[in-house]
Amino acid sequence: MRFAVTEDCVECTTPKIVETPGTYEASLALIKDSVKELAGDQPIKAMVGGIAGTFDDDKSTLVRAPHLQDWVGKSIKKDFEEIAGAPVEIDNDTAVISLGEALAGAGRGYDIVAYMTVSTGVGGSRVVDGKMDEKSQSFEVGHQIIDDDEGKTLEQLVSGTAMKERFGKEGYEIEDPEIWAELTKELAVGVHNTLLHWSPDVLVLGGSMVTGKGPCFDIEALKKEVNELSPLMANFEIKKAELGDLNGIYGALEWAKQLHHE
Repeated sequence: MRFAVTEDCVECTTPKIVETPGTYEASLALIKDSVKELAGDQPIKAMVGGIAGTFDDDKSTLVRAPHLQDWVGKSIKKDFEEIAGAPVEIDNDTAVISLGEALAGAGRGYDIVAYMTVSTGVGGSRVVDGKMDEKSQSFEVGHQIIDDDEGKTLEQLVSGTAMKERFGKEGYEIEDPEIWAELTKELAVGVHNTLLHWSPDVLVLGGSMVTGKGPCFDIEALKKEVNELSPLMANFEIKKAELGDLNGIYGALEWAKQLHHE
């Protein structure tokens, strides 16, 4: 979890970073303590942020969250508003991160920005004219089927979780170039499809499997594989994310500005 406070929706305090507890109730207690610590006696006007998972239509309850299963079905927005004593807006974490990368990171200056993250899972979102794009359900680029024979999704092939299941190692522990070449070909198919479907000015790739310090996906090698799949790919730009682990904070700051300061 990452927390920060802003007074002007332009700059924020140094983020507080803590391990997410194993249960929803423990997480609420930690959020409450963190809010009190950072805000002090100052009244809170609003709270915005992102959570890993798929929300219901009014963005108040998670309906699916593989890595936060105890959060599913809980009244998250209501509980957060009780903690903050103010209105709360929440969305999928990748959507919020995409806004940060689009406006303050690698997507600066582009009108249509697609963002994909490859880490524990695979996610994605799109920003159009500086706003998080509208969606009926949620963007699930990681669930596109890549392997016809077994019906495996992109997430089941190239995510950090998939790497551990397939090779018995964490991604940063895999040094075999042949394995990375295979994974790059698989990721290239997902990137190719996403570019065709979303037609962005730029696609920004982030997540620990792309921006990590150890072995990870090489952007230039990925571009080569993508371009070999179709001549249409030459018209698209692919860039590595720039904001690191604080991309969600940047995205939340930009969203707060749009909701409460413009």
